[in-house]
Amino acid sequence: MDHLWQRNHGKLITLSILALCVLGAGRARAEITQDWAVFKHLFIMADGRVVDSTDGTSHSRSQGIAMLGAVAADDRNSFTHLLSWTQANLDIRGDGLYACEWLPETGVVAKRDSADGDILIAWALLRAEARWHAPAFKEAALRTILAIRKRLLNPHGGYLLLLPSTDGYDGFRVTTINVSYWIFPAFKSFDAVDRTPQWRQLTADGVKLLEQARFGNTKLPTDWVDVDDHGAVAPAAGRPPRFGVDAQQIPLFVAWGLTGDPRLPQLQEPFLKRWEHDTGAIAPLWIDVSTDAIAPTRAGPGLDAILAAARGSVGSAHQIMPTITSTLDYRAANLILLGQLSVSSQTH
Repeated sequence: MDHLWQRNHGKLITLSILALCVLGAGRARAEITQDWAVFKHLFIMADGRVVDSTDGTSHSRSQGIAMLGAVAADDRNSFTHLLSWTQANLDIRGDGLYACEWLPETGVVAKRDSADGDILIAWALLRAEARWHAPAFKEAALRTILAIRKRLLNPHGGYLLLLPSTDGYDGFRVTTINVSYWIFPAFKSFDAVDRTPQWRQLTADGVKLLEQARFGNTKLPTDWVDVDDHGAVAPAAGRPPRFGVDAQQIPLFVAWGLTGDPRLPQLQEPFLKRWEHDTGAIAPLWIDVSTDAIAPTRAGPGLDAILAAARGSVGSAHQIMPTITSTLDYRAANLILLGQLSVSSQTH
């Protein structure tokens, strides 16, 4: 009888855990759907163009973020419009990469690509194919994934580096990188369809770079980092040595892409230590890692989304993800949408 009770009790515990997981996943999906509706109303034109509310421009990065949001919200109609606008207006280089900026007055001014935009668009296409089983999405994703691998992955100083763009970052002695462009969860998806060791190496070397790029008293990375031909890392020459709006996104992508990795707490430690008692309303927009000077302005609610994802990834108590409202600016809304997607993927 005792054995029967124990067995049934164990089944009840298992069912309770499964029920909690289902409820958590359902809650996360509902929050994404709600935030997506507001985001779409505020920032997406009827033709699928995502508009920066500060100056009316559009960027490959934001098109990719919006495409990810549409997939998560199961909004295929919006995804189709976003993709159509992106392909018609940004896919003009002929090499599988996307022009990074579009202006209402002139369209694309320069055809320069940006690695983060390329990665987000390709990843969104893969997720769209998985949800809606449309082979054309996977074909378009593979075209860009192969272009990223061939044109933006660069061995240098003992690392496999991700160039920020095809233009202007790869020097003879020094290569300049932006570690926030290492979108770790996307590399897992790329590895699944483009079976080469480079995506796993890119992830491994990104982790090594994060372990090395700890500058000044804060032990935080700068937005831009130089890697010399011996593998030494330093704040990028000719740029402010700031832990700013780019580097602040790193713990979000670490949380999203390295869930369950034993190195994750150690990677998150300098970020969480700096923000131990902070919110977006308190934390400065940037910190100079050389002088410890801080910005006079605050980071804002987008940082709260990063904090919720980062703290949750290391087992902190339940974190409250901010929601997208009509009072938020474009950058904060982008970060909150990414934060919601990150937490949702960790719940599954």
